Amino acid sequence: RHSVISGKTAGEYRQTQAFREAHAEAVARGIPGDYQAQPKTYIVRHGSTSLNAEDPTKDKIRGFINVPLSPEGKKEAQQTAEELKDSGIKTILTSDLTRARQTADALAKTTGAKVVEEPGLRPWHLGPDIEGKPTKDMLPVISKFVEQPDKRPRGGETFNELKDRFLGAFHDAQDKYLDDTTALVTH
Repeated sequence: RHSVISGKTAGEYRQTQAFREAHAEAVARGIPGDYQAQPKTYIVRHGSTSLNAEDPTKDKIRGFINVPLSPEGKKEAQQTAEELKDSGIKTILTSDLTRARQTADALAKTTGAKVVEEPGLRPWHLGPDIEGKPTKDMLPVISKFVEQPDKRPRGGETFNELKDRFLGAFHDAQDKYLDDTTALVTH
């Protein structure tokens, strides 16, 4: 049921060990020979933004900051959309933040799928003390919130709240679109 694209195009993903293992597992479980035709959920990360530039020294924590795709991010979204144009995606559920919505819209343009905004697919809301700050400086701070999952960053949500919100939205989408091939555009 699930295909995951994480930093790879669909074609690149098919060449990975993870794909080969998933295929072997499907065959072992007796899934019909053309299990590729079974409904799937594609997980698609939004394209690049000005806050996660190619230069790692300029990367910043985005969180709930509503930043659009950069020109490079728009190209990435279009490349992903082209890779998935014949995937059979019928519905695209997306975070309501602009960068995810722009990625979903590029995908919808090539697949003809409908787009549904789902705020539950937003990233971790880390609050003003972390969001917009350099990633390299904030990763140790974020680690402490993961280690203490009920501790709340000022103005944000706890790790457990993020987990419950995101997984709730993910499972609701799977239940609602059980018989359809879908894409979740998230962070």
